[in-house]
Amino acid sequence: TIFTIAEHMYYFPVGVIGVSLATAAFPLLSQAGAVRDMKSFYSTLASSLWRVAGIALFAALVLFLLREPIFRILYLSGGFTIENVSLAAAVFGVFTLGIVFQSAIPLLVRAFFALQDTIMPTIAGVSAVLFNIVLAYVFLQLGWGILALPWALVISGAFQCLLLSLLLFVVLRRNRAKP
Repeated sequence: TIFTIAEHMYYFPVGVIGVSLATAAFPLLSQAGAVRDMKSFYSTLASSLWRVAGIALFAALVLFLLREPIFRILYLSGGFTIENVSLAAAVFGVFTLGIVFQSAIPLLVRAFFALQDTIMPTIAGVSAVLFNIVLAYVFLQLGWGILALPWALVISGAFQCLLLSLLLFVVLRRNRAKP
């Protein structure tokens, strides 16, 4: 329950920031990608990534600093003890470290879609899931307890974001080289 509550709190800013801005940028990326206007594509992608990163970083910092009071206000009642609140806040604290990466992923994936490439984001997504499973297993074996899962998700999310960025860089360079 603690993990699920913290995870849901984690995905709220990701959805509001990452998915919303990616959805807003997608028509412009698609239009530029369809006519191979790479200057407009780069410009839209870069400005959107900066917006996502800036807003997500601010949200992550605020949520990290206020995690304990937020969880006390929302969950300190009934069967949820102060220890449960502290543990949920600690799990959420780990999750906040991945907000920027998870918020950028929807935009990066849509950039591939705008270029009519569904293979690369699929490869990155499957790779991240496999990496997540391995990390979770290793961290659990190391005795990290409940913190093993959020650490595995944050690290694999960062991996997926970086892999998508690298693959997109390769695809964009390849498209630029074409006449």
